[in-house]
Amino acid sequence: MGRGAYSDRVKSILLLCKSKEVAEYLVNDLMKFSTGEIHEELKWIDIQEHAVKILNATEKKVIFLTSEELIKEGNLVDEAISQGNRIVVIPDNWII
Repeated sequence: MGRGAYSDRVKSILLLCKSKEVAEYLVNDLMKFSTGEIHEELKWIDIQEHAVKILNATEKKVIFLTSEELIKEGNLVDEAISQGNRIVVIPDNWII
């Protein structure tokens, strides 16, 4: 049986998870998007959005940027970090 046979079940389980720990795991995996080293489940847009929403709700000082924004806005990023914000890099082709 292939992985696709149970993908709907995995997706529904992940979407039911609301804890910061699960969000941290998913977001940490999402940050590997540009390297291609993410788990299959993080290729699903609804799971990406869910992880970001949970983290945003549980961690007030978090900023989501694409790698392009990170490079272009270096000074603002440095200032945000100095003020205690956490920077989370999201895929360039994904807009929150």
